[in-house]
Amino acid sequence: MNEVHRVIKHTLLNARFVFLTGIIFLVFSLHASAYSYSAMGDEPVIDGREAMLLAIENKDVSTMLAALEVFHEELDFLQSKTMGNLTVQFKSAIKQKDFVKLKSLLDLTIYLMIENRLNKAYKDLDNYQVAKVLVMKSKLYLDILFPALDRSKKVDALNAMSAILKAVGNPGVFGVGQKAANPEVFKQQQDVLFSALQQFRL
Repeated sequence: MNEVHRVIKHTLLNARFVFLTGIIFLVFSLHASAYSYSAMGDEPVIDGREAMLLAIENKDVSTMLAALEVFHEELDFLQSKTMGNLTVQFKSAIKQKDFVKLKSLLDLTIYLMIENRLNKAYKDLDNYQVAKVLVMKSKLYLDILFPALDRSKKVDALNAMSAILKAVGNPGVFGVGQKAANPEVFKQQQDVLFSALQQFRL
């Protein structure tokens, strides 16, 4: 009888181990899926910005123009959302060697990328993975602007971004921990974030 109990106990332990391993694998797969999506393609605006700042430091006009080419496609899209042609403004500032203006334009571009990514995420709230990745990528851009914010705006921006991420919801695992997306909170906190970042909008 004791041998039967031992076999049953061993079988149950193995079953529990397989189940837990399956859960861990599933969770890991979900995270890996999100990472794979986020890893699709580079972030030309960030790469171009870094190259531009280095060129500004060295006062190297030809490298500034080369850096501009790195993210010109993104500028072409963003300028359709703004007043004025961003590419023309960049080239004008480079030609005039107006480095203060150039840095302001770089900050504006980062702001517009945050705005664009979050607007897309809001429209895709029914697709958790896409919306979450877009919000996380927005946070990458926010981190770039963050040091220039004063203390109160830093708090507002961080709290808003955290609330936005939560508003995306969570599919949970087998329904456990599932939370529906909250478009109303997302939009409200999006407005709070944009308000905190208004200094970058020329």
